[in-house]
Amino acid sequence: MKTQLTEPSNAERAVRAERTLIAYAIQSDRADELAGADGMETLITDLVADLMHFMHWMGIDPAACIARAEMHFDAEISEERGRT
Repeated sequence: MKTQLTEPSNAERAVRAERTLIAYAIQSDRADELAGADGMETLITDLVADLMHFMHWMGIDPAACIARAEMHFDAEISEERGRT
């Protein structure tokens, strides 16, 4: 297992998310939807909804996770702006 010494950049985070979305599209036989912005937005929405179903199934509060994710996103964007 790789030990990460530094936080990933936001670009690296975006690439990680892109890889996840591609895998989700392929697994759900919807790779054609990756070609355009509308299809990609639908895929992202469906992936987030599926993650929320998983959280519910596992007894995790989806709203709390999304709120924390938004806080992390805002902090990471602010941090990146402070570095430029």
